[in-house]
Amino acid sequence: NDAGKNWSKANATEIVNPGVRFFIGRLKSGRILLINTPDPKERKTLCARLSDSGNEMKFSSPGLILDERDKVSYPDAVQSSDGRIFCVNDFERHGPGEIVLSIFSEKDMS
Repeated sequence: NDAGKNWSKANATEIVNPGVRFFIGRLKSGRILLINTPDPKERKTLCARLSDSGNEMKFSSPGLILDERDKVSYPDAVQSSDGRIFCVNDFERHGPGEIVLSIFSEKDMS
């Protein structure tokens, strides 16, 4: 409420499974991007979702599926100057292992 000078009262969010690493960040449009696994008990089906309500952390559903396999985790993302979003995540971290790159835009999520 005051540009980060003081802590606001904590409020529950719609982020499912917050104990598993997720990515959250503000895009150039001002919208908030959330990339996580929406299953509350497993690391499966990595999705990208946008906030539709400013800073209130309410996200569109179902979002854009980036990786629908089991054992996906640790997403991270950055937006380029042309608006494309680059997301990396891992798959089967404790098995053969794979790093996945997804490239998408806000339009892909609507």
